[in-house]
Amino acid sequence: MAEQQQGRQPATSQAPRILGFWRAVEACVPQKAEKANPAHPAEPVYRLRADESLPWFDPKHQSKRIAPRLAWRYTLQAGLYDIERFAALLEVKLGAHEDVYDERRPSGQARLFDLAFDEDGYPLPQSFVLSLACWAAGQILHYPDGIAVLEDGGRIVTTGLPEANPEIPSPNSGYAGFDMLVRRLMQWLVDATAAARQEKAPPTRAWLDALSGRIAALCLLPEGMISSTHAAKCVQVKRAEAAGDQGVSDPQPGDDLLNSFFVGDLNALSRAWVNGNVGKGLAEYIQAVARSDRARVDLREEHGVATAFAALNPAAFPAGSWPSDHPLAFSQQLAVNELWRQLEAKPGIFAINGPPGTGKTTLLRDVVAAVVTARAAHLARLGGQAFAGRTKKKLGEFWCNYRPLHADLSGFAIVVASANNGAVENISLELPGVKAVPADAVERSAHPDGYYKCLAGNVLGNAAWGLLAARMGSKANRGAFMNSFWWKNPPGVHSRKNQPDAQDDPTHAALLARWDANPFAESGEGLRYHLSRIIEGGRKPEMSWTQAVARFEQAQEAERQCRSVLEASAKLPEAVLKARAQAEELERGMHAIQVELAARQVALPTLQERVDNLQARMAGALKQCAAAQDELAGHDRARPGLLIWLSTWGRSHREWWNRRNQIDAQVRQSRADHDTLAAECKKAKAAHQEAAGGDEKLRTALRQKQVAHQQALDRLEAAGHACRQAMQRLGAYWPQTSADDAVRELSSPWSTPAWRRARQDLFLAGLDVHRAFIESHPQEIIDNLGLASNWLQGKGMPEDMARVALGSLALVVPVISTTFASIPRMFHSLGRESIGWLLIDEAGQALPQQAAGAIWRAARTVVVGDPNQLEPVLGMPAAVEGALARHYDVPRDWWPSFTSAQCLSDQSMSMGTWLPGKENGKVWVGSPLRVHRRCDDPMFSISNEIAYDGLMVQGKSPSAHSWPHCHWIDVRAQTSAGNWVPEEGEAARKLLRSLQAEHQVAPKDIFLISPFKDAATQLRAMARMLGLDPAKTGTVHTTQGKEAEVVILVLGGNPQRPGAKDWAAQSPNLLNVAVSRAKARLYVIGDRAAWGQRPYFRVLDQRLGVGGEACSH
Repeated sequence: MAEQQQGRQPATSQAPRILGFWRAVEACVPQKAEKANPAHPAEPVYRLRADESLPWFDPKHQSKRIAPRLAWRYTLQAGLYDIERFAALLEVKLGAHEDVYDERRPSGQARLFDLAFDEDGYPLPQSFVLSLACWAAGQILHYPDGIAVLEDGGRIVTTGLPEANPEIPSPNSGYAGFDMLVRRLMQWLVDATAAARQEKAPPTRAWLDALSGRIAALCLLPEGMISSTHAAKCVQVKRAEAAGDQGVSDPQPGDDLLNSFFVGDLNALSRAWVNGNVGKGLAEYIQAVARSDRARVDLREEHGVATAFAALNPAAFPAGSWPSDHPLAFSQQLAVNELWRQLEAKPGIFAINGPPGTGKTTLLRDVVAAVVTARAAHLARLGGQAFAGRTKKKLGEFWCNYRPLHADLSGFAIVVASANNGAVENISLELPGVKAVPADAVERSAHPDGYYKCLAGNVLGNAAWGLLAARMGSKANRGAFMNSFWWKNPPGVHSRKNQPDAQDDPTHAALLARWDANPFAESGEGLRYHLSRIIEGGRKPEMSWTQAVARFEQAQEAERQCRSVLEASAKLPEAVLKARAQAEELERGMHAIQVELAARQVALPTLQERVDNLQARMAGALKQCAAAQDELAGHDRARPGLLIWLSTWGRSHREWWNRRNQIDAQVRQSRADHDTLAAECKKAKAAHQEAAGGDEKLRTALRQKQVAHQQALDRLEAAGHACRQAMQRLGAYWPQTSADDAVRELSSPWSTPAWRRARQDLFLAGLDVHRAFIESHPQEIIDNLGLASNWLQGKGMPEDMARVALGSLALVVPVISTTFASIPRMFHSLGRESIGWLLIDEAGQALPQQAAGAIWRAARTVVVGDPNQLEPVLGMPAAVEGALARHYDVPRDWWPSFTSAQCLSDQSMSMGTWLPGKENGKVWVGSPLRVHRRCDDPMFSISNEIAYDGLMVQGKSPSAHSWPHCHWIDVRAQTSAGNWVPEEGEAARKLLRSLQAEHQVAPKDIFLISPFKDAATQLRAMARMLGLDPAKTGTVHTTQGKEAEVVILVLGGNPQRPGAKDWAAQSPNLLNVAVSRAKARLYVIGDRAAWGQRPYFRVLDQRLGVGGEACSH
């Protein structure tokens, strides 16, 4: 996704259009017909043009050798049509999208319908599959308002077709018109096949052509669009299988499937959105792209690193942890802690970016352990209150007994889902496998069999350590699992009494005793038999409920004690900072007092000098006043008498009075001056006294602060000492906050061996609680897993019952896996947020619409994948996708050809980082895993440079093999057979012989791959001849999620047509996957000059040396 997106409308208003667009896309994807391969001895594919015979009438085909125990099975891919014309018609009707330009026009042929035939050429009616793309295109093209008609379920056109009997299955496509047409066509085929068998006249070519034309007309397709050419795919099957295959099976995802599994789900999601019945997970998934103002924390920037360390506080770790000899690395634990913080108690979605070899499965194991441990805590608390009273309801013709679960036990079911079977199996087969845990994991359980170790091994078919996961999805997988896990009885036991049939056999008691003494190990029994024997009294629970709970509580306490010590240690740096801050604050206060004291020392003499000056002036004023008073007294004594007054006619008297008044004024002024000076002096004295007294207060305050400062320094020293001790005690487990990227990412803050052990033991004790709970409630578990069996068989039931079924199954088998394609059928009865935890693996390979229904059903979704590995394949012409997007007004950010389930999920994340994106932009990815532990150099460096902007950190020590160094064998050829270059094949042959003969590289350690299918086909034949595993030979696309010591990459590519090379180099994804499969050695074979000039392959050219002799042809 580009960093800035313009012109988006509010996401809420867009969502219904996005869902409608995805639904239309799913409906209109044409499926190509098989490529012709008539020479194949066991699986020929014929392209039957006009007047060419059907295989069962063709003598040349019938002359192919086939074993007596085998029979031919034919699948006719009928009514082939040109994909380019299909795209052009829809583009004209809907209008071209202005952003779709300069594309390579679609090529090849797709088919109208598939129909299987037995070895005699009679149809198998329920194998009939009509192309939804053809029917949907007919609706769009035929009606003026074609899209609106399609959205309403389509118009029903069934002219001349019989009514379908109730036993004819519905495809449940999500389009009512399509479903009715298919059922009626299937009924017509049933009738026509019965007639043909009665007449002993297998259908002819004319019959097939007529059927194709009739179906094209019923689909309202333009005349002439469907050709009279068909493809016939022939396989050999066991005769017993051929004889019994008259029914319909649950479809499996694969290249030869015609129709989408997701239309019905997308239809339901549209209704749910309109009704406001959408949870946080799906809302975030669809709306996140439009929220460009989302606050983001880049974990590779300084603030992001600080945020990461805060998230790694010991308080944030889940209580339980998966048993392992090694802790999670920095970013792995960060992702676990943060997703647990966000999702433990509330719904939502969390995305993790997982480059190759960075431990995605390892991380998901810890999520599983956290969930199981949390449920164990509820079980230990609830005990017998975990079940409500027995409930009885009717399912179809049968009554079903079950016990609703306590509300506190909801939300713990874990479903692992992916777009392909390989990714699903990686999880569901690895979790219970013995290699998933250290050797002592089972020994740390309270019972030698641990969590049903023997039963898990029987189900898995390999050594196991516990019943942690089950591969579900298809109806066949579900049935196979339940048969081995639940329903299977010991040999010879068929009765309801769980006793051997021959009870009069004297050995039967010994046999029962042996089975009862060692459940599962010898008998191969399922869990139901074991629980039934407990009910009958023949066995006792392997673990006492009281003891299991006590052991779990002891493990809880041990984990809490370890955690509390680490939490206290984690607070020490903050205590140091706090003590330092207090000391510094006190030091600043002391300095302020000292400054004020110094100022006062300067001010006191000045105040004293003023007092002295005022006192001197007061004395002078007092002296002047006394002198004036003396003068006045003398003047009064010299007052003139009567005779003088008379002799001077009163003048002397007037003069006396004048003088007296003057002297009196001087007295009063002197007194006033004295009083003024006295007041000023009083104030000056007060100021002096105050200054002198304040100085003492300041000295007292200074002494107090000095004491407090010393105490703060003591606390700082104590905290620092405690911190240093903790750092010394924890060593490498102390957070490396100042370390560089590589050191930090390789670290595991706080994950000390003691705490890891305590967390792992708590998880294992939690499993013991689960087993003890199961065996102390055998009848309740039998009832509820009987309900689960009905649910897994696809029997319709109310959602509340389906929730009990899922919750009860997950209580016994914590993780169930499925492909997205199977979710609409398997989880049909379950609605919004009914799945506790959805873990999506390899989400970068999933189209966005494929995951939508699963996310809607999940309360919490964890999405793990990588947009820089293999991208999802849409299979739709870009012109059609663009035209549909134009009609629905959906921006490119939601186009399936442009994004993936991983990319949409990444946009919901506030915590992540930026990586190089398409068209020289950049893409935001969720919480990234960064430590790579798979590949040596140069493979690691090539991958890190072309796809990850240096995000990954090397965590693997170099391999010690003495094999030839990685190199590029330059083969320059001028001719090819398609994209297969025979000279490159010869170079690969020589290299393989050298590696095996001269360097003793085991065949199991070699992947032989190419970007192109036709090259991969030739390489497979070579692999068989040289004793390599054909399963480890193929296209690059077949290897994602796998690894090998040695990878030989045969580049291929038609020398005369550079477009194939351009396709392979249009993004880093293909080369990134190819390179990152190789653990120790990568050998590249191909035209170095032609490939080395292309994007991303330039880095390969720069990093790899020259090997072998350059070949020119």
